[in-house]
Amino acid sequence: MNNALNFDGINDIVKVASTSVISTASQNKRTVEVSFKVNDKSISSQKQVIWEEGGSSSGLNIYVYNGSLYYGIYSATNGMDRHLVKYTQY
Repeated sequence: MNNALNFDGINDIVKVASTSVISTASQNKRTVEVSFKVNDKSISSQKQVIWEEGGSSSGLNIYVYNGSLYYGIYSATNGMDRHLVKYTQY
């Protein structure tokens, strides 16, 4: 599969080590793309995290919770509080 990632659907996760290019560099534009499938979108006991990066001061996340898809972007250093957007259309 060359450079592709192959998941079997059981507890799969990819972690990327923190680097200054990702963690502290100033980014004017940014694209994050994910493709995923959840078996049960109605789980409400926990978030099904699709993408998460950052820390307590800035970051972004994408997750499924209780039948909805959410994404959030926040940056305390740039005056942005946590901003969540909820999508329910699939």
